[in-house]
Amino acid sequence: MKKNKFYSVALGIGIFAICFFAAYSLKIYSLNFDIIISSQEEVKRTENSKEEIVLTYIGSSTCVYCRSPKLDSALNSVASELEEISSNQKLNFNKVGLTRDRNKVSGIKHLLGLKVSFDEISSGNSWRNLGLNHYTNVHEAIYATPQILLSKRTYADSLLSNRIWNPVVKEKILARYVGLDKITEINLSKISF
Repeated sequence: MKKNKFYSVALGIGIFAICFFAAYSLKIYSLNFDIIISSQEEVKRTENSKEEIVLTYIGSSTCVYCRSPKLDSALNSVASELEEISSNQKLNFNKVGLTRDRNKVSGIKHLLGLKVSFDEISSGNSWRNLGLNHYTNVHEAIYATPQILLSKRTYADSLLSNRIWNPVVKEKILARYVGLDKITEINLSKISF
């Protein structure tokens, strides 16, 4: 009788342990691997140009203004208009999404939740993020979200070349818009590309 009771208790503990570790494993799995990006989309390159217009969005999943439908609509509108302008001027166009999130998963989810399909994204490490460091320290600016930065890059060689390393030889900041109000009022006709 005592033997059967012992086995029942041992079996119960064993089942509990298996369930506990299985649930714990699923929790870890969902925290670390809950984003799967599947896209065959490539950056569209135009003609044989060495130049590109770059739309850089700086946001955060924790910023109320960055989560506003007004921002999403304005960002999408600006991206569409820039795509048309760059096509007309035979320039390449690149959309970059950066977040100041410490949690890279939250930041990536924020960027993927916007209507704009970014060509490049960077998230994690807050303001020390490599992309944010470039656009807030190298190209001096204030630390605030949301921001839209428009720039024009010139590369050493054509963006259609097969060179693996094609450095940016010049990047000129054309405009910077900080805050939801400024972003919703963007007028691209005032910018010389």
